[in-house]
Amino acid sequence: MEVFKETLKKDEQVSSKLRSVYEQFGYKKYKMGGFEEYSLYLENRDFLPSDQIIAFPNAQGKMMALKPDVTLSIIKNTKARRGQTDKLYYMENVFRHSKDSHEYQEISQMGLELIGDVGTYETWEILELALESLAAIESEFILDISHMGFVTGLLDNMSIDRSVREELLACIRSRNLHDLRAICKREEISRENCEKLEAMVMTDGDAYQMLKKAEELVENESMSSALEELKKLMEIASIHPFSNHIHIDFSIVNQIDYYNGIVFQGFTKHLPQNVLFGGRYDHLLEKFEKDAGGIGFALYLNDLNRVYPVKQEYDVDILLLYDEAADFKTLSKTVCEMVNAGYRVRTERSIPEDCRFQKLVNYREESEAEHA
Repeated sequence: MEVFKETLKKDEQVSSKLRSVYEQFGYKKYKMGGFEEYSLYLENRDFLPSDQIIAFPNAQGKMMALKPDVTLSIIKNTKARRGQTDKLYYMENVFRHSKDSHEYQEISQMGLELIGDVGTYETWEILELALESLAAIESEFILDISHMGFVTGLLDNMSIDRSVREELLACIRSRNLHDLRAICKREEISRENCEKLEAMVMTDGDAYQMLKKAEELVENESMSSALEELKKLMEIASIHPFSNHIHIDFSIVNQIDYYNGIVFQGFTKHLPQNVLFGGRYDHLLEKFEKDAGGIGFALYLNDLNRVYPVKQEYDVDILLLYDEAADFKTLSKTVCEMVNAGYRVRTERSIPEDCRFQKLVNYREESEAEHA
């Protein structure tokens, strides 16, 4: 049966289109239950946006939780390893605590996970599908990408302990130059290194231009290798129609205990915050003792209907009125003919107060005329 796309809400339009795109690239749908063992999230709470989780005991007394995340469940259950890759996509609702409203929210999201062998092409495929996902929302969008190895490589060049390292990463992440400079002064970090940290905060723009500027920041093999990976990805991107939508932004820094390699965020013109978030998470797989690489992203759908409302002039094309005297066999045939002709048809005994229709067909009168 044909789906009338113009009647779907924005989140339904996007999810319908992307499901087709993901499957065309060979990704299989992953479906998880509404509950997961609480211990899974407790042991990996630093990976989650919030450590406040809705938990409850099941009938056997085991603590369960409403899922705040899908990636952890996929990693827990995957049989992927080096040489055997899982390519999965999902459409799930997760439950998270909002820092703004201080209430729990049900969040609708889609996502992709590629687990197994992750090289340059696999990384590009995920970035390409991230671009396609943003384009499904609107034509004006940006995919900001960074590399954990480039940022942490610069910190490795400094004699600082872990707590200072975390402070500096937080400043880079929040683009807080004032506190970054204060930490550099407090820890007696050289002026040269401080300026390079400041450059990390300020490096944001056209990918090809930013890669040239990044060459001046390279201090060691880790940074050089990270930059080379970014260059290879942008070389592949050069043939893609959305290549001009890719920016380099080294202020994108995820949890270093879980993420390595490429990390990225996606923005559209009319949404106030990032709508897509992802990266490579080999370190997370190591925690689960999985011999595999992993990369993926989540696309958040909650705000789409509010920001991109779909206006419909009519609920149906035809409102067809009938009564008990109607020949139901003929009525059914008439409705099927209208539907097969591409019309949206609603049958009723009387005109509903909340129904907007383009055409009214009174089957009662037509039926009476045929019997006269």
